[in-house]
Amino acid sequence: MKLIFQSLVGFFRSWQPHEPRVRIHIQDNNAGIPPENLTRLFEPFFTAKNNGTGLGLAICQRIAREHGGRITAQSEVRKGATFSISLPAIPA
Repeated sequence: MKLIFQSLVGFFRSWQPHEPRVRIHIQDNNAGIPPENLTRLFEPFFTAKNNGTGLGLAICQRIAREHGGRITAQSEVRKGATFSISLPAIPA
């Protein structure tokens, strides 16, 4: 529930009437992402895991871009990471 609330608060804080976009912020308080990995997160086949393929975030970024959006990541080591997804809003 806390994560949903944080996402909604992030959405309303970042909402701009001249740019109708939907923004979702997903935040954790784990170990964070080292700076040298942060710059490569969305590269295909980059992984910091022993059993990862390095395709997950690259595919997510590609899907977001194909829909006019983007995914960004911010992190602070030992404090956690925030992933933000921004997509064009489609009127109901």
